Amino acid sequence: LLRPISEIALAAKLRTMQRLVLMRSSLLSLTRKLDAANQELIRISSSDGLTGMANRRYFDEALSIEWRRARRHSNPVAVLMCDVDFFKLYNEAYGHLAGDACLRSIAARLGTVARRPGDLVARYGGEEFVVVLIDCDLQQTRNWAERIRAQIESRKIRIQGHSIHVTVSIGIATSSDSELDPAINAADSALYLAKRSGRNQVHVCTEESCVGM
Repeated sequence: LLRPISEIALAAKLRTMQRLVLMRSSLLSLTRKLDAANQELIRISSSDGLTGMANRRYFDEALSIEWRRARRHSNPVAVLMCDVDFFKLYNEAYGHLAGDACLRSIAARLGTVARRPGDLVARYGGEEFVVVLIDCDLQQTRNWAERIRAQIESRKIRIQGHSIHVTVSIGIATSSDSELDPAINAADSALYLAKRSGRNQVHVCTEESCVGM
């Protein structure tokens, strides 16, 4: 403002600056809200609505990234395919709400395995889950898988009208191959063998053979 300063001009200038400050504050607040909404949208789109674990879409994207990172550093990677045994019978006996609670409980147990950066637990579909462990050798992976299997078996989730309990079958695969698909296919084959051999078992497929525990 030029001297002599007009009281009217000064008041008008102050009002203008106040409006600009308020507009800037509103814009910053709106930006923060949009960022929070975007983060929540990402979380929802990458999570399974029932179990809270990663969903299949996020698994496919994240695993590819972690797999390449592990290979660059020559770290071992293990894939565990887990399927809930007799889940259809459990659903029929107790209803879908009880079945949902059962899946959430099992997902929580699996979540205790993947605690390090890069590890991942995801709902693969239906009553099937997949666990990826980074920098975990075959023996460590076997130990984790057997511990989870035993924990779920010990809960003795009985199915009404049947002499069986809800358990899990687990297939494990490790591979030095630079490709991702062979490891997933091998873990799926190991899971198939665990189911075919009587369920409630852990089977391992290496590059040489498939064995059970």
